[in-house]
Parts: sequence; structure tokens; C-alpha cells
Amino acid sequence: TAPRIIEAIQNFPEPKLNEEVKLKDIQSFLGVCNFYQKFINNYKDLIAPINKLLAEKIKTRIPAPKKSRKKWIITEEKNSRIWTEEHHIAFQKIKEVFQKTREEGGIRLAYPIPGRKFIIRTDASKEGIGAVLAQVSPDGGELPIMYAHRVYNEAEKYYLITDQEGLAVKDAIKKWFHPYIW
Repeated sequence: TAPRIIEAIQNFPEPKLNEEVKLKDIQSFLGVCNFYQKFINNYKDLIAPINKLLAEKIKTRIPAPKKSRKKWIITEEKNSRIWTEEHHIAFQKIKEVFQKTREEGGIRLAYPIPGRKFIIRTDASKEGIGAVLAQVSPDGGELPIMYAHRVYNEAEKYYLITDQEGLAVKDAIKKWFHPYIW
């Protein structure tokens, strides 16, 4: 990453705890960080608390009473966009990742080397799917080339975990890493 981008992220002003955050400020911070998401392992998990501030409304799903014909009661309320301790922790972790070297878990990645074997590792969580494209290093280790991830759409949230894992494999091969592996 360019030193000026790292500096911009490090100097980005953090909202005050327990105060409302402007949507524009959230979008500005995410705009700078999201460009580098493919270089950050578990980015979707790191940024998830801050991403929740983007929603206009918050949906809550609770089990319906036993006598009801419905399984769930879904309520919606306006997102108040209050900056909490959870948001503060996520904000600090993201800033930290941009400072670290690759060996420290930061965002510096390896360049793909023609002729070396590629490795794709995938994962599914309750919020989304992710994958890493890596290459085998001369010493037998793995060097990450690129990370990819996304959240589920409304239907995919209800897939069985095996189907979600399969979806991660499909997206890794067909969408994210296709230019490197074919």
C-alpha cells in the first residue's frame, strides 16, 4: 500500500463514543479501506461492526410464540448509528492491520510467480464466505497472493453450511481467482 494511503487511514478521525455518526463519515472511512479488502485476511469480519452502521434499518428476528403459525417474528427499527465500544475496537484493529508487515499479519502480499502451484482455501461463516489464493514458497510454506470475501444475500443466509462452503469454492474458482488459476 502507498504510504499516503496508510497515513490517511491512520489520521482518519474516530467518532466519539456513544454519539451518533454521520453516514457520510462512515462511507468515507469504508471507501478508503474497502479498496484494499482483497489484501486483508478476514476483512469482512474486521469491518462487520462498522458496516452495520450503513443500514437504514435494523432487522431483528425472534422466535414466534408456539401457538403462532409463524416461526419467526421480524421487526424493523431505524438505525440510530451510535458509535459504540464494538465500533471503536473494529476501527482500531483496521488501523493496526494497515501498519503491519505481512509477517505480522498485515496487508503486504506476495506476487504470483508463474510455474508455482496455487492453493485456494475457502471458509464459510454465519455472515458470509471468504477465500485466500496462495502459492507454495520454496521452503514449503504458503504465501498469500489475494484474499476475497463477501456477505450472503438474503437467500444464501439460509443455506446449509455444506452449501455455503460449496458456494465459497464456486466463487473462489469462478469469480475471484479465475485469472490466476486458468
